[in-house]
Amino acid sequence: NTWFASLTQCEFFHADVHAGNLMVLDDGRIGFIDFGIVGRINPGTWEAVSDFISSIMIGNFEGMADAMIRIGITDTDVQSQDLAADLRGLFNKMDVMVPDYALLGDSSGSDDDDINNILMEMVRVGEEHGLHFPREFALLLKQFLYFDRYVHILAPELDMFVDARLSMLH
Repeated sequence: NTWFASLTQCEFFHADVHAGNLMVLDDGRIGFIDFGIVGRINPGTWEAVSDFISSIMIGNFEGMADAMIRIGITDTDVQSQDLAADLRGLFNKMDVMVPDYALLGDSSGSDDDDINNILMEMVRVGEEHGLHFPREFALLLKQFLYFDRYVHILAPELDMFVDARLSMLH
């Protein structure tokens, strides 16, 4: 919650949160160290990223396309429906190639590579439609993958995108 709050309430966010950059303090609080990689995100972009994540979780390709257009930088008129169709095709292709656990960041096997490949393919599809994504978008996606991985290892029953104890998307 602390890290997610930093996305909307702080001037910058820690963009390299992993086990080596976290400490559990004697009083139970979490300490963040090594702020060598940070990102800044404006409220409009954060809202689009939030919509993007929500759309991924429910398989709303039109919502993904709309959010990607709001996140990306372009000098062309991006056709949202065409982008949504290409995203749907990408996900359909991945459903055949990648087991469900890999899409969710399960800790077994080489799913880190699978997830990274999926994200890279989504960026590639966006770029084919004339979108260029800011560095902060990549940093955020990387952190979401880290947190998703931690949750699957430490609390496999928890869905970090819908659990009422976490306030990531609002």
